[in-house]
Amino acid sequence: MSREGRDLEVLARLLGGRGLEGPGDDAALLRGPGDLLLTMDPLVEGVHYEPGTAVARIAHKLLHRNLSDLAAMEARPKAILASFVFGSGWTDGERDELYEELARECERVGTRWIGGDLASTKGTTVLTLCALGSPAARAPILRSGLAPGMNLHVSGPLGGSLASGRHLDFEAKLALGARLAEHHGPAAMMDLSDGLALDLGRMLRASGGLGARLTEARIPLNHDVKTVDAALHDGEDYELLFALNPSQEVQLSEDPEVPEAAKIIIGEVVAEPGILLLGDQGERIVVSETGFEHELS
Repeated sequence: MSREGRDLEVLARLLGGRGLEGPGDDAALLRGPGDLLLTMDPLVEGVHYEPGTAVARIAHKLLHRNLSDLAAMEARPKAILASFVFGSGWTDGERDELYEELARECERVGTRWIGGDLASTKGTTVLTLCALGSPAARAPILRSGLAPGMNLHVSGPLGGSLASGRHLDFEAKLALGARLAEHHGPAAMMDLSDGLALDLGRMLRASGGLGARLTEARIPLNHDVKTVDAALHDGEDYELLFALNPSQEVQLSEDPEVPEAAKIIIGEVVAEPGILLLGDQGERIVVSETGFEHELS
């Protein structure tokens, strides 16, 4: 287990286990008059974007990285809080541009920026959002709803996001998450930020330690990606991973509002733990559950 994985396990125990009212899903549920789903993600300079990246692209990723978590639980964005810790080198004009671009993007997607804080550091810039969403009338969709025999889908092509720069320009799949939840009832769903292999492994463990069989030829790849390894391990794709019962497949295939890539069955959930990739020549390859992880030391 990686150090990041170890720390996540420690935090899960400390904060009360897994599930909606603690860590373990894409967002946490705060119950009360008007329930809220809350998520938080940072952008770290040199990790999530490189120095010299256009400010507008930084603002875009900062917002949509958080909204992607809400999309995975079919939450409607309601408001954000922002924390800006600026390293050296930011000019007044660049900071103003960041604020203006973030406000403009919030308005475009229909959410409000209601406050936050800012600070400076001699170290690396860290920009963080907390996004608040309104859950749907039905129960939010969790990672932990898998069962053997269910089919696995992803919402779009995978791989090469960091190398190509796509990780700065993606759109959170808010409309698709809502469409899937309202019309197709996924048993489980999450956003793919750390790679298909790592995130699928998390979903399988959350569902009681199940396994999966993936079909190599059916995993959709971005046009500039040559091997399935990039789709499995690169991360930063921000597509949705979801599971359906086989009886739901015809309805999904006939829905014109769902992209064609999302209709492809890429694999199946099985009882035996672990992830196997069924290759083009019939080979069975054990998939390492690795991806985009932070190196804590």
